[in-house]
Amino acid sequence: MRKVPLLLIAICGVVAAALPSASPANATTRADGSHGRGVTSSPAGAAGSGAAAAAAVRQGGIAWKSCYQKFSKRLQCARVSVPLNWHRPGGKQIQLAVIRRLASDQKHLIGSMFVNPGGPGDSGVELVRDKGSDFNTAGGGRFNIVGWDPRGTNRSDPVRCFTSQASEARFWRGVHIPVTAAQSRAYARRATELARRCGRVSGQLLDNISTEDTARDLNRLRQLVGDRTLTYFGLSYGTLIGQIYANLFPTRV
Repeated sequence: MRKVPLLLIAICGVVAAALPSASPANATTRADGSHGRGVTSSPAGAAGSGAAAAAAVRQGGIAWKSCYQKFSKRLQCARVSVPLNWHRPGGKQIQLAVIRRLASDQKHLIGSMFVNPGGPGDSGVELVRDKGSDFNTAGGGRFNIVGWDPRGTNRSDPVRCFTSQASEARFWRGVHIPVTAAQSRAYARRATELARRCGRVSGQLLDNISTEDTARDLNRLRQLVGDRTLTYFGLSYGTLIGQIYANLFPTRV
């Protein structure tokens, strides 16, 4: 059956199909499919990321394995490497945790529908693990439902701000929600110190966490599952991922 591409964005319970506007006449399309306008990015880096993604596709896509069988026999998990810095795709790699729930109607499979619960930072793996069956009605059960933990969160090389649980406990000991001006000032100082600690422990990772980075990760996943265009359902902050993706890759939605 011919794949029907669709980008869904849900905001506060309202679902709408989101389509990019017509490309400007003077816009350019980069090697990775991203558009020359919209979200600012480096053409050289984008071209390199496209080559790396194409190489990854040629190497066999995603190696899925059964997981979380007590939730559903249809669940499969994998870990996927993506560049830490998409403008240096040949450099350090990080690992994304990915999950999919196989479509109930594999005979008439359309493709994959990616989902993100928002947050930012909520777990897409847990969304599909716990609620994957809720999405099965999409396309009459003809989509594999795919979720992932965005970079820097949960199972995908999470940002860390402490070197041990003991140091984390000491840092937060006695801290509570401020209710006076003096407490608010103290809390602000504590938040600033927290940011410094995160920078010391996870600085290189923090420098490469943005919605644009996540959208590029999503494009890599789309390529690896073999879909020509993206079908996506975003919730809350997840809608922004869809919007950024549509700006970067208008011909892939």
